[in-house]
Amino acid sequence: MKVSHDEMLKSLHIAIERIKAIDGRPDHSSRYDKSLSFHEYVCQIAESICAEIVVARYFGNDSFEPTINTFKTQADVGSRLEVKWTKYDAGALIISESDRNSDIAVLVTGKSPVYDIKGWIPVSIAKDRRWKRREKPSFWVEQYNLHPIENLRRSSHGDAALPM
Repeated sequence: MKVSHDEMLKSLHIAIERIKAIDGRPDHSSRYDKSLSFHEYVCQIAESICAEIVVARYFGNDSFEPTINTFKTQADVGSRLEVKWTKYDAGALIISESDRNSDIAVLVTGKSPVYDIKGWIPVSIAKDRRWKRREKPSFWVEQYNLHPIENLRRSSHGDAALPM
């Protein structure tokens, strides 16, 4: 799926607002990759916002507005969708301890303007010890363990995308 030029600009603006809301820094203790420059950090956040836009559009919400300061208190999209992004096409879905167990994690890969929704898994399932990393407090779920996105609506978790 592609995002428009306007959506890329919007994601960049929201990324800066999100960072300002938490006085964010790339080397913050909660960040996985502390080696980013500030500008790389902003771009990473903007890319993840584009991933949220793509997921919202997939579920029919063309008027989606990304939030600025909800962080882990609200779903990224819909009522329970936690969107995870990586630039790596074969990258894993990474869940942190702070992700809400009641959410459904959706993995999106790619770089602007083109993204690919790879699949989904309940966060509570993703926090299984088999995916726990030793060196970081996180869980890495390989793509072959994810459900196809097409199956989410008709699953028992189908309400996760609603309401928009």
